[in-house]
Amino acid sequence: MSRRHPSFVVGAFFFVASVPAQAREDSFRFEIRGYAQLDYVQAFQGVDPSWEAALRPSRIATDESTYGTDPQATLSVRQSRFGVYSDVYLGGDDLHTEFEFDLFGVGKDEGQTTMRPRQIFGRWKWLLAGQTNSLFMDGDIFPNVIEYWGPTGMVLYRNPQLRLTPISGSSTLAFAIERPGTVIDQGALPGTFESRSPLPDLTAAYSFSTPAGHVRVAGLLRELAYRTTSPAASDPEGSDLGLGAHVSSVGTMGRGFPNATVRLSAVYGHGIANYMNDGGTDLAPTASGELVAQPLLGLVYFLDLSLSAEFGASLGYSFTTVDPTSGQTSDAFERGDYASATLLFTPVMNLLTGVSYTWGRRIDADAETGIDQRAQLSVKYSFSSLPKP
Repeated sequence: MSRRHPSFVVGAFFFVASVPAQAREDSFRFEIRGYAQLDYVQAFQGVDPSWEAALRPSRIATDESTYGTDPQATLSVRQSRFGVYSDVYLGGDDLHTEFEFDLFGVGKDEGQTTMRPRQIFGRWKWLLAGQTNSLFMDGDIFPNVIEYWGPTGMVLYRNPQLRLTPISGSSTLAFAIERPGTVIDQGALPGTFESRSPLPDLTAAYSFSTPAGHVRVAGLLRELAYRTTSPAASDPEGSDLGLGAHVSSVGTMGRGFPNATVRLSAVYGHGIANYMNDGGTDLAPTASGELVAQPLLGLVYFLDLSLSAEFGASLGYSFTTVDPTSGQTSDAFERGDYASATLLFTPVMNLLTGVSYTWGRRIDADAETGIDQRAQLSVKYSFSSLPKP
């Protein structure tokens, strides 16, 4: 999986000012933007050494002896970010490009401070090509939290894709083909399994905006294929259908709460774990040895508050739950819960500080449970080569 999109740490895209088309044909804007950020994370119990700087419920141990009960502290600069962005007016529209990375290692670089590509794409008129947020994802759902990983039940996946947006504006309709990938839990099945990718994943999304916010509906269709690379008792290859639906909304609460923003999302599907922020697998085994798409449900509910020009806050809860199959082992992931409370302070422009408390829980298929609690203090210094519009 590739990662992350906290609104606390993401500056708004710069824009080209509205001027007559004739004057814009030769216009060009180029910006260098980013920030340096330090996170002090204090865990109240032992944690996975590769995940000291972020709380992922799926990485919580359900056996206290795994990482121990002693508190664990870390200081990390992995959220720091650097990017270059450009806009040039061509053929009646802006050609927009981005190249952005942070330092939060994942995959084979778990636990490392290393360059990790986030956004690498270009967009002109109705065509987008490159790596950016999956069309199945609504990036605006990410709350104003300083904890890096964020809500476990959120669709969160940046993916190479080719996207068409035939309708844009207050209502938007888009379609994309995206890079496929399958997360497999083979349980106790003998042999070694690997995923195959016969076809790209298909995604689509429709959204409409109102003065109070937006509502978005997205869908995902994918072929989950696999093969064995060493002798196994099950079939040497096979596939199952993966599909999912995602409904999300961001909006102000209305009269009496003009500074309160609600971020909601619900996602359900079979074989969609690869697109989730955390938890579950795409394919899991039955007792007969067949690999099938695993059902998954995710929910996000967060409330962000703008208390004043300097202070903000965020409070919310999220979960991911899956239906374990009959062929998974007893320690297979069944549910992850995530809750956080955050207070933000911006004393001057380009300086943001925050404190938070985050709680996470993992429940295994055999009902074994693990808890992770952390406090965090973050300081972020932002920079840009262009003046703030």
